[in-house]
Amino acid sequence: MKESGLYPIGTILKLKDATKPIIVTSVPYEYKGKKYDYLGLPYPFGYMDERAYRLFNREDIDEVYFYGFLDKEQSEYLKYINQEGKKDV
Repeated sequence: MKESGLYPIGTILKLKDATKPIIVTSVPYEYKGKKYDYLGLPYPFGYMDERAYRLFNREDIDEVYFYGFLDKEQSEYLKYINQEGKKDV
């Protein structure tokens, strides 16, 4: 079960517009002044160059293959992000 509407780092999922899985590497992420729910990399390849990164939001997720590690600290962080609406994170 996902916590606070966001999946934890390490979650492997499929995006609606992609054929290859993505592994979540950051929650949330801001790029050029725009906030995203996630930053991810292609799985199983990971970082090959900066073009490999994918920025995406919750609504872009089609299917979850593997749920990432969620401990107390990560759970509290995801709750904080959800409550704060990602501002100042």
